[in-house]
Amino acid sequence: MTPEIRTMEEQVRELQKKIESAKAAELEANDPAKKVADLIHTVTCHSNHVDMCGWEYENSESYKKPGTTRNRYYVRAQKLIVNENVKELIRIITKFHSTR
Repeated sequence: MTPEIRTMEEQVRELQKKIESAKAAELEANDPAKKVADLIHTVTCHSNHVDMCGWEYENSESYKKPGTTRNRYYVRAQKLIVNENVKELIRIITKFHSTR
């Protein structure tokens, strides 16, 4: 195999890594559990957001960090989605829209 072919194969491998990384980032950004977690928090949290709820103080990495406020809602959302608990999701969404 010529050096040029080796170089091209290396470039192909690097591009494949970048593509996989971009796909993973896109999946992460479009995670339905995050969107449901946001909705559940909006509808159900009645805490004082100054000192009783850490939601506003956490970043998007907190969804998957155990012990954080966002993680607690994220876990609930995942359970609703995994169990296909559509009635519960509809109840939450209906409650959310009726409060607006």
